Amino acid sequence: MPRRYVAVCGASEATPEQLATAKEVGRLLAVAGAIVINGGLGGVSSAASEGSSPTRTGPEPTRS
Repeated sequence: MPRRYVAVCGASEATPEQLATAKEVGRLLAVAGAIVINGGLGGVSSAASEGSSPTRTGPEPTRS
């Protein structure tokens, strides 16, 4: 099966709620086996990357 790449973008000056949502989106994408890509400037991009990264959030996500 080919790898899926999903871009996540949003505000660089995001609210705490937006950051929490972006982090959860990143985590769920990783659990689903997707590779999260973004510009990495900060805010939503950074939060999505953090959520998808096992080195920042604990153990590697597993698929159910």
